[in-house]
Amino acid sequence: MSVVSDSLLKDLIAAVKSRDDAHIDCLLSLGVSPDVIEPGDTWSALHAAVIFNIGALPKLLSHSRDPDAPQVLGGTPLSYVVHELGEKPEPARRAELFVAMRLLKDKGASALAGGPDQRPMELARLYEMPDVEDRLQA
Repeated sequence: MSVVSDSLLKDLIAAVKSRDDAHIDCLLSLGVSPDVIEPGDTWSALHAAVIFNIGALPKLLSHSRDPDAPQVLGGTPLSYVVHELGEKPEPARRAELFVAMRLLKDKGASALAGGPDQRPMELARLYEMPDVEDRLQA
């Protein structure tokens, strides 16, 4: 990756975190990929959207080649959804996370993707969340 590409990727992640939709749109129109993990960072724009801005997921996913491709220590964006659900969030956040799960799955994310200890289905079992397992299997 070039210095410019690295900078644009950092900008995309920052725009997702700050909910700057106009900047997200601009960066995606320039071809910045939401699937790439910024070198030295901890996530892709897809991971950041799960944590900070689920509302940005549809536009990010429309520019994503593979929602399972970005893996942080084996964790896919769908893995992050399950981790967040495992934290027993408030009902509104839980509902948002289920929307994120549906969006990711509709784009092709797999409950079996990721590192051996980070696969979404395994995490749902580890956190003892049968309702999440059911949704992952649907």
